Amino acid sequence: MKLKKVECRQFAGLRDKKVEFSDGLNVVYGKNEAGKSTIVEAISNTIFKDAKLGSRSKEDKEFKKLFFPYPNGDFAESFLEIENDGVDLKISKKWSDKNPSSYLEIKGTKISDEKRIKEEILKIFSQGEATYNKLAFQRQRDFKESIQKIAEDKDIRNSIFEFVSTSTLELDGVSIEDLKANIDNEIKELINSWDMDKEMPLNNRGINNPYVKNVGLILGSYYNKERAKLELEEVIKKEDERDEVLKSLKELEKEYTVVKRELDELKAFEKDALKRAAIEPKKDRLKAEYDKLIEVQKNWPQYQTKLDDKKKELVVIEENIKNLIKEEEQNIKAKEKEEIEKKLKQVKEKLEQVEDLKKKLDELKEISEQDVRNLEKIRRDIERLENQINLGEFTVSINIKNRKPIYLTKDLEEKSRVEESVQATAKGYAKVETDDFDFEIKLKDFDVEKIREEYVKLKSDYTGILEKFGVKDVDEAREIATKRSYLSIEIVNKKKEIQIVLGEDTVDELEKKLVEIGVVTLTRSIAEIRKEKMELENKKITILAEIKNIESTIKEWENKYKTPEELFNRLVDIMSEIKLLDKELDKLKPLPEGFTSVMEFNEYLNDIKEKEQSLFNERGKLQQQYYTIEIELQNKKSSKDLEEEIKIYEENYKNYLKKAKNLIKLKKLIDETLDDINSNTFDPIVDSFNKYLAYITGNKYKVKDFNESLEFEIGNDASNLSVDLLSTGTYDTVALALKFALIENMFDNETFIVLDDCLVDLDEERKQKAAELIKEFAKKHQVIFTTCSMDTAKLLEGKLINL
Repeated sequence: MKLKKVECRQFAGLRDKKVEFSDGLNVVYGKNEAGKSTIVEAISNTIFKDAKLGSRSKEDKEFKKLFFPYPNGDFAESFLEIENDGVDLKISKKWSDKNPSSYLEIKGTKISDEKRIKEEILKIFSQGEATYNKLAFQRQRDFKESIQKIAEDKDIRNSIFEFVSTSTLELDGVSIEDLKANIDNEIKELINSWDMDKEMPLNNRGINNPYVKNVGLILGSYYNKERAKLELEEVIKKEDERDEVLKSLKELEKEYTVVKRELDELKAFEKDALKRAAIEPKKDRLKAEYDKLIEVQKNWPQYQTKLDDKKKELVVIEENIKNLIKEEEQNIKAKEKEEIEKKLKQVKEKLEQVEDLKKKLDELKEISEQDVRNLEKIRRDIERLENQINLGEFTVSINIKNRKPIYLTKDLEEKSRVEESVQATAKGYAKVETDDFDFEIKLKDFDVEKIREEYVKLKSDYTGILEKFGVKDVDEAREIATKRSYLSIEIVNKKKEIQIVLGEDTVDELEKKLVEIGVVTLTRSIAEIRKEKMELENKKITILAEIKNIESTIKEWENKYKTPEELFNRLVDIMSEIKLLDKELDKLKPLPEGFTSVMEFNEYLNDIKEKEQSLFNERGKLQQQYYTIEIELQNKKSSKDLEEEIKIYEENYKNYLKKAKNLIKLKKLIDETLDDINSNTFDPIVDSFNKYLAYITGNKYKVKDFNESLEFEIGNDASNLSVDLLSTGTYDTVALALKFALIENMFDNETFIVLDDCLVDLDEERKQKAAELIKEFAKKHQVIFTTCSMDTAKLLEGKLINL
């Protein structure tokens, strides 16, 4: 397979760009951002990407972002021309949301149906999109992780495994991997959501909480069986319910027949009973009115006589009440007079007491509490001065040697002449005076003159006040003042007592009232008078009520019957009407036996009617219920059919379970067989890998321990080295050798590959070896290599294509 031409009509940054390729090695050279990587993307997407784009798919959104012209482009378009086994293929794609288009031309025949295009392309590129994108179309951004991405890609691993297994084990044209896949699919189809070990649904999700998705055949048959069992239970329950309803319906029919017969018999009396029901109440009303009028006729004269008697009795009572009121007023005045006289007596006694108190007060000297307080203050000040003098004590000795006068003053005492030798004691001050000299003895800081001056004044004031009031001391003055205060308070209190007795009155007013009242006498207690008056008033109220009731009743009779004569006429009329009604009743059928009144008959008849209607309705409900159940059962399978169905489902369940167990055993057997033969299945790939490693290592290293997970090491006879531990440059060249080995073994005949500047990060030595590797690979396969380095382009020595 060879790529002859690519046209980027409008793809990312390229517009109307055509590139043609030759056999062998093609080197596409261009500066950065010239569109080399865009060409690689155009090749891959033209082959595999559907033209119709969606608006929700993340992949489609990313495609439009990368390859639609910026900023408002709404489509991308490219074209490929490929030669495959001598047949020219043309692939055209226009990607768009609204107007996508594509075609595949084979031998001049165009295919425009998207589904057929996809099918034909998958036939040509049979290894699949993932394998080609990871192996044949190498993008620069993916190269660093190429080994890991190849190993992790399930599609590539499956393709590799299918290749190596079919090369060693043929099964009548079916690959072992397809066989395993078919077995796995069958097992999955059988046991999906089923626990084979416990032989029950996974997570115990039975028929009451069933799986909706991923239901395997075993679980499906199990659900069918359990569902049929539930349906059988429901049908049996419905059948039992139907039988019970039918039984109730039959019993109800019997009861309804009895009630209906009785109702029909009673209806024969209903017409006359209705007439009787109209006549008898009318007769009863007339009879009641007649009895009432007879009573009125009897009572009317009696009521008139009673009314007259009550009015006479009322006149007597009202006269007695008036007399009692007069007696009560006289006794109230007598009581008031008695109270006034009592008050005046009390006031007179208290006035006399006031006069006695005033007399005693006048006999006492006029000393007030304030006068006593002044005397006590002066006395305290005198005592204070005396205490100031009495702070110390000393002795003054005076010896008289001649008859010259000597005077002594000590403390607060008056100066006195000393007639003979004396020894005097002083507290704080002493002064001795002679014709020749005088001297003073006093305590330190003691102003005796000031103290004496104040003391003399206070003594004089104190003595003057005592003399004024004619008392010997302050205690006597206090006693007199206390007595005066007590007498004054007593006088005030007595006056208050007088005022309390008088209240708002005065003595003159009370005496005037006595004159106005005059001479009155107390006949009996006011309470007795009032009690008798209350009894008469209550009796008066009772009589008035009786009079009112009698008058009201007579007035009512007069309004209805006018006069006793007209009342009699009405009695005659009523009796005539009653006799006519009796004649009508005699013409009617009597009530059935057991009934004493029309009301009783009608009530019973209505009860029977209601019962008949109730039974009729209940019968209808039961019939409807029966028909509903019958319809439900008609829409369901019979219990017998369901029992047969359950047997079939049970058989299916057992068969599916047995088949699953057998397939699991078969899969295990195949896996064990593959384990035995897989030890040498990767030899062709390893041989090719070693061949290409020789170019880059100078035959120093070979591949070690290569397995189906594409895990391997690089080593020699002395040691092995994990791929993860290789230097960056060595890793890149080893990855390139692996890709070439896989392509060489997996792709039929020759194919084309695209390498997007994969040597850019290699040093010169590794770049030289990688270039030799690429040139060697290009001898059999078409290689399209893109680069921005002219040195790399020259090193590869292929056909140079300038962008």
